[in-house]
Amino acid sequence: MSVPTSPILELRVALTSDDYKSLLKFYTEGLGLEPAALWTSDQGHAVLFELGKATVELFDQAHADSVDRIEVGRRVSGPVRFALQVPDLDAAVERLVSHGALLLHPPVTTPWGDRNARLQDPDGLQITLFQTPPGPPTPAEENKTILLKYIDEVWHKNNPAAVDEFLAPDYRRYTSPTAEPLTLAGQKQRLAGFRAAFPDIHLEIADVLAEGDRVVLRSTIRGTHLGAFQGIPPTGHRVYVSLLDAFRFKDGKIVEHWGGPDLLDLVQQLGAVVTTGPSRE
Repeated sequence: MSVPTSPILELRVALTSDDYKSLLKFYTEGLGLEPAALWTSDQGHAVLFELGKATVELFDQAHADSVDRIEVGRRVSGPVRFALQVPDLDAAVERLVSHGALLLHPPVTTPWGDRNARLQDPDGLQITLFQTPPGPPTPAEENKTILLKYIDEVWHKNNPAAVDEFLAPDYRRYTSPTAEPLTLAGQKQRLAGFRAAFPDIHLEIADVLAEGDRVVLRSTIRGTHLGAFQGIPPTGHRVYVSLLDAFRFKDGKIVEHWGGPDLLDLVQQLGAVVTTGPSRE
């Protein structure tokens, strides 16, 4: 199977300036670009920036007039204009103006939903900065949001009544390959047991990774041991325990759950002496 290729492999736009240092500062400090390559010799100076995706747009005069009227209210552009997509339009405009750009028109909302602002760089080149509206969240992003809400409502706000909002009726939690999985009722009992033993329990979230119908959470549990846990009476000890969980979602709820805290580390922090049995060969 042949793979179609473009006749153009890379687009490079070369800008020549009488004030190279000022223009370099404009693009590095103003736009926040990192040089990908630098050339310095007795024959001059040059810098290469990688700007991500590149396209070439060809306008007739009527279309150029239309775009200028939308962005500025009148025709101001010449034959060449840059259009750069940015994640935060207002912040980008503020940075560029502070580094010598002339603001031709503040941000406007276009008929197609983008927010555009027109500026002119120190050498007179016109630049449109534009920010596209965020698209709808992906299923993976929605699952990640649901998990974070579950942690906030059930763990941090101590709202056990909210469990049914996040866990499916056929929920199963697998804490060990040799143990029977916990049902929804069993998970509720487990949560109540942790809350009774560590009333101020809190999860410090380090990473949340989502792909497809799965979400992986890496966090640290911290809390004060003020109630019995695993047969260990209250010690008043502060505990910090690593937590690694994986979740599967279906129809907006958690249906399967693997992993959990490092219980061996937890009971050792509570003063338990752990011994190993005889080895098996």
